[in-house]
Amino acid sequence: KEGYELACKLIASLGLENKITMQYIDALEYSNYSIFDVVYVASLVGINPLSKHKIIISTYDKMKSGALLLCRSSHGARTLLYAPIPNMTIEYLPPTTEIRPTNSIINSFIILQKT
Repeated sequence: KEGYELACKLIASLGLENKITMQYIDALEYSNYSIFDVVYVASLVGINPLSKHKIIISTYDKMKSGALLLCRSSHGARTLLYAPIPNMTIEYLPPTTEIRPTNSIINSFIILQKT
C-alpha cells in the first residue's frame, strides 16, 4: 500500500492525474483491464511463481486486443532480490519484447501484446 500511495503522490506532483489511472485492488478480482492501452505489473506481484503466473494470465485475458502488458521481472543474480516471471508464463505467452539491463538497474521488463 505504501508504494501505491507514493506513486499517487508522484503522479499528482507531476500533474498527470488525468493521464495515469492508479488502482489498488486485487488483480484477480479487477475486471476493467480492457479500458487501458497499457497495463503495468509490478515485480513484487504474487507471493510465489504460480500466483504470479495466474495474475499475469488473468490480467492478459481481460485486456483488449492490441494493448500492452508490461511486466517487471529479473534475471541472473538479480533474481535474489525479485522473483522473475515464471518460465510457464513465458511459454504460454511469448513476450513481444524482453529488456534485460546490464547496468545498475535491477529489474528487467517483459512486454506482452494482447492478440
